[in-house]
Amino acid sequence: MDLEHAASHYEEYGFVCLRNFLPQTMLDMVEPVVRTFHDRWVEDNHLFYKASAINSSGLTAETYLEKEERQKLFALIGSEEMSKLATTLLKRPIYMNSQLFFNPINPHQKNYWHRDGQYHLSLEEQKDALQGPDIIHVRIPLANEPGMELVPKSHKTWDSPLALDVRLEKNGHKKSDPLPEGQIVQLNRGDVLAFSANMLHRGLYGQERFALDILFCEPEMHSFLNDVHQPCAEIKATLECLAVFP
Repeated sequence: MDLEHAASHYEEYGFVCLRNFLPQTMLDMVEPVVRTFHDRWVEDNHLFYKASAINSSGLTAETYLEKEERQKLFALIGSEEMSKLATTLLKRPIYMNSQLFFNPINPHQKNYWHRDGQYHLSLEEQKDALQGPDIIHVRIPLANEPGMELVPKSHKTWDSPLALDVRLEKNGHKKSDPLPEGQIVQLNRGDVLAFSANMLHRGLYGQERFALDILFCEPEMHSFLNDVHQPCAEIKATLECLAVFP
């Protein structure tokens, strides 16, 4: 699928996968930075990492990376490719934050269905969130991986009774139970998967899973932005495109 058809597909289904979207040279630039972040984060969070961690966040903050390292991440976020994708899917996208997804240490640890909003919103608020504004994840796998499982159209439609029982672990269900409406999207290095944070989804563990997520939001979500994740003026001056930065 190309960008010309991405907007309509995302609007209808809540996600879009673009194969071989990012050049390997760009990934070669950012991967060492992401792995450096991961090594430093693990050292600082080793108990959590060994217990159950499957992701970290805040890569573009100053916590674990130096300015020159952060500049390479911002070069990706502010690239022509990423800016075109974000502005295709959202009317006025704003870079929000970043996350890193990896395999759990425990090979028997199960993944789980969720909507991002369920961790800070009531059920009624989660329903209201389906009317917008939107937050999108742009997942960038740095290695071939099993990918994601998504429930198409769930960015605008509420859970089926089974799906609600599964993600809330009610009536004897577990959040790792299969959902018949789930669609698996396998990902390779160079692919990009953009999906709504509002939709039902789960990551699939296995292979060398190591994926960078760039999050963009609409202006109505401006209060959720934190300046620590944004580029300073010196870094902004080096970027190809500033359209996605506040």
